[in-house]
Amino acid sequence: MADCESGICDICHKESKSLSRKYYSYGFPCECHGGEHFELVRYCPNCEPHEPAYTKVRLTTKTVKELGRLWKEKTNEN
Repeated sequence: MADCESGICDICHKESKSLSRKYYSYGFPCECHGGEHFELVRYCPNCEPHEPAYTKVRLTTKTVKELGRLWKEKTNEN
């Protein structure tokens, strides 16, 4: 992947003049990105990118209520 920008590496947290990007896609719609949710990791040449431990998602309250209902249905089946 080509170097695309300068800034702080998400992995080692050091300043770099040549950061690359890696996208992690999660296959569900969100309001954060206007389509499929993804996380972006910017990393320097000294680091290997890895999937973030936490993902921040922005959802409407209506969507959250529906997810809650689906989760309850699924967990009651087991």
